[in-house]
Amino acid sequence: MLSPISYLPSPISYVLSMIRLTMLFAAMAIVVAGCGRQQEQQASSESPAASPAPAAAPAPPPVMVGPREISGYVFEDKNRNGQFDTGDERLGSATVLVTNPSATRRLHNTTTDASGSFRFADLADGEYRVSVLVPDGFDRTNDDSFSVTVLGNQPMAEVHFGVARR
Repeated sequence: MLSPISYLPSPISYVLSMIRLTMLFAAMAIVVAGCGRQQEQQASSESPAASPAPAAAPAPPPVMVGPREISGYVFEDKNRNGQFDTGDERLGSATVLVTNPSATRRLHNTTTDASGSFRFADLADGEYRVSVLVPDGFDRTNDDSFSVTVLGNQPMAEVHFGVARR
Protein backbone atom coordinates (compact mmCIF):
# COMPACT_ATOMS: atom_id res chain seq x y z
CA MET A 1 0.00 0.00 0.00
CA LEU A 2 1.18 3.47 -0.85
CA SER A 3 1.62 6.00 1.85
CA PRO A 4 -0.24 9.34 1.52
CA ILE A 5 3.10 11.12 1.16
CA SER A 6 3.88 9.31 -2.14
CA TYR A 7 0.91 11.09 -3.80
CA LEU A 8 2.33 14.54 -3.12
CA PRO A 9 4.44 16.04 -5.91
CA SER A 10 8.05 16.89 -5.33
CA PRO A 11 8.74 20.58 -4.62
CA ILE A 12 10.44 21.07 -8.00
CA SER A 13 7.62 19.50 -10.03
CA TYR A 14 5.11 21.56 -8.01
CA VAL A 15 6.97 24.80 -8.87
CA LEU A 16 7.22 23.83 -12.54
CA SER A 17 3.50 23.04 -12.64
CA MET A 18 2.69 26.42 -11.14
CA ILE A 19 4.92 28.19 -13.68
CA ARG A 20 3.21 26.34 -16.56
CA LEU A 21 -0.21 27.21 -15.17
CA THR A 22 0.74 30.89 -14.79
CA MET A 23 2.07 31.02 -18.35
CA LEU A 24 -1.12 29.37 -19.63
CA PHE A 25 -3.30 31.97 -17.89
CA ALA A 26 -1.11 34.82 -19.15
CA ALA A 27 -1.34 33.54 -22.73
CA MET A 28 -5.11 33.20 -22.45
CA ALA A 29 -5.40 36.75 -21.11
CA ILE A 30 -3.39 38.08 -24.06
CA VAL A 31 -5.53 36.20 -26.58
CA VAL A 32 -8.77 37.33 -24.96
CA ALA A 33 -7.61 40.95 -24.80
CA GLY A 34 -6.49 40.89 -28.44
CA CYS A 35 -9.70 39.33 -29.73
CA GLY A 36 -12.10 41.58 -27.86
CA ARG A 37 -14.00 44.48 -29.34
CA GLN A 38 -13.28 48.09 -28.55
CA GLN A 39 -15.07 49.48 -25.51
CA GLU A 40 -17.13 51.88 -27.67
CA GLN A 41 -18.30 48.96 -29.82
CA GLN A 42 -19.38 47.01 -26.75
CA ALA A 43 -21.31 49.96 -25.35
CA SER A 44 -23.11 50.61 -28.63
CA SER A 45 -24.09 46.97 -29.10
CA GLU A 46 -25.41 46.59 -25.55
CA SER A 47 -28.19 49.16 -25.99
CA PRO A 48 -30.24 48.22 -29.04
CA ALA A 49 -32.66 51.12 -28.51
CA ALA A 50 -29.91 53.70 -28.87
CA SER A 51 -30.32 56.08 -31.78
CA PRO A 52 -27.83 55.77 -34.63
CA ALA A 53 -24.92 58.17 -34.63
CA PRO A 54 -25.17 61.05 -37.10
CA ALA A 55 -23.38 60.46 -40.38
CA ALA A 56 -19.84 61.79 -40.33
CA ALA A 57 -18.85 64.45 -42.80
CA PRO A 58 -16.84 63.09 -45.72
CA ALA A 59 -13.12 63.09 -45.11
CA PRO A 60 -11.22 65.90 -46.82
CA PRO A 61 -8.97 64.86 -49.69
CA PRO A 62 -5.47 63.94 -48.56
CA VAL A 63 -3.00 66.77 -48.43
CA MET A 64 -0.38 66.19 -51.09
CA VAL A 65 3.11 66.93 -49.83
CA GLY A 66 6.54 65.96 -50.98
CA PRO A 67 8.45 66.13 -54.20
CA ARG A 68 6.43 63.78 -56.46
CA GLU A 69 9.51 63.50 -58.62
CA ILE A 70 11.79 60.90 -60.08
CA SER A 71 15.33 61.96 -60.81
CA GLY A 72 18.69 60.42 -61.42
CA TYR A 73 21.52 60.19 -63.90
CA VAL A 74 23.04 58.04 -66.61
CA PHE A 75 26.75 57.34 -66.37
CA GLU A 76 29.49 55.71 -68.39
CA ASP A 77 30.56 52.81 -66.22
CA LYS A 78 34.21 52.48 -67.22
CA ASN A 79 34.98 49.57 -64.91
CA ARG A 80 31.64 47.85 -65.70
CA ASN A 81 30.71 47.22 -62.06
CA GLY A 82 27.20 48.74 -62.29
CA GLN A 83 27.97 51.47 -59.75
CA PHE A 84 29.01 55.10 -60.19
CA ASP A 85 32.47 55.42 -58.71
CA THR A 86 35.88 57.02 -59.28
CA GLY A 87 36.75 57.22 -62.97
CA ASP A 88 33.14 56.98 -64.19
CA GLU A 89 31.60 59.90 -66.05
CA ARG A 90 28.02 61.05 -66.35
CA LEU A 91 26.59 60.74 -69.83
CA GLY A 92 24.57 63.50 -71.51
CA SER A 93 22.06 63.09 -74.34
CA ALA A 94 20.69 59.73 -73.16
CA THR A 95 16.92 59.18 -73.41
CA VAL A 96 15.07 58.23 -70.22
CA LEU A 97 11.43 57.11 -70.19
CA VAL A 98 8.67 56.91 -67.59
CA THR A 99 5.99 54.32 -68.39
CA ASN A 100 3.21 52.46 -66.64
CA PRO A 101 4.49 49.54 -64.49
CA SER A 102 4.19 47.00 -67.30
CA ALA A 103 6.00 49.38 -69.73
CA THR A 104 3.17 49.19 -72.25
CA ARG A 105 2.36 52.91 -72.21
CA ARG A 106 4.88 55.76 -72.35
CA LEU A 107 3.93 58.60 -69.99
CA HIS A 108 6.97 60.90 -70.12
CA ASN A 109 10.39 61.04 -71.72
CA THR A 110 13.39 63.32 -71.48
CA THR A 111 17.03 63.56 -72.51
CA THR A 112 19.78 63.79 -69.92
CA ASP A 113 21.52 67.16 -69.64
CA ALA A 114 25.27 67.67 -70.09
CA SER A 115 25.88 66.33 -66.57
CA GLY A 116 23.91 63.14 -67.31
CA SER A 117 21.05 64.18 -65.02
CA PHE A 118 17.33 63.85 -65.65
CA ARG A 119 14.21 64.78 -63.67
CA PHE A 120 10.50 64.07 -64.00
CA ALA A 121 8.44 66.45 -61.84
CA ASP A 122 4.79 66.85 -60.87
CA LEU A 123 3.98 63.14 -61.12
CA ALA A 124 0.79 61.74 -59.67
CA ASP A 125 1.11 59.25 -56.82
CA GLY A 126 1.47 55.74 -58.19
CA GLU A 127 3.66 53.03 -59.65
CA TYR A 128 5.95 53.77 -62.58
CA ARG A 129 8.71 52.10 -64.56
CA VAL A 130 11.75 54.25 -65.37
CA SER A 131 14.00 53.04 -68.15
CA VAL A 132 16.92 54.21 -70.26
CA LEU A 133 17.31 53.67 -73.97
CA VAL A 134 20.84 52.31 -74.08
CA PRO A 135 22.78 54.50 -76.55
CA ASP A 136 24.28 52.95 -79.68
CA GLY A 137 27.76 51.58 -79.05
CA PHE A 138 27.03 50.95 -75.34
CA ASP A 139 25.91 48.00 -73.19
CA ARG A 140 24.09 48.33 -69.90
CA THR A 141 26.02 47.48 -66.72
CA ASN A 142 23.04 47.49 -64.36
CA ASP A 143 19.28 47.22 -64.89
CA ASP A 144 17.96 49.22 -67.80
CA SER A 145 14.65 49.81 -65.99
CA PHE A 146 13.48 50.20 -62.42
CA SER A 147 10.06 50.01 -60.81
CA VAL A 148 9.43 53.14 -58.74
CA THR A 149 6.61 54.12 -56.38
CA VAL A 150 5.88 57.84 -56.14
CA LEU A 151 4.08 59.00 -53.00
CA GLY A 152 3.76 62.62 -51.96
CA ASN A 153 4.89 61.93 -48.41
CA GLN A 154 7.99 59.95 -49.42
CA PRO A 155 11.47 61.14 -50.42
CA MET A 156 12.12 61.69 -54.11
CA ALA A 157 12.93 58.51 -56.02
CA GLU A 158 16.38 58.53 -57.60
CA VAL A 159 17.58 56.11 -60.26
CA HIS A 160 21.08 55.57 -61.71
CA PHE A 161 21.69 53.86 -65.03
CA GLY A 162 25.15 52.52 -65.91
CA VAL A 163 26.28 51.95 -69.48
CA ALA A 164 29.70 50.99 -70.88
CA ARG A 165 31.25 51.31 -74.33
CA ARG A 166 31.46 48.11 -76.32
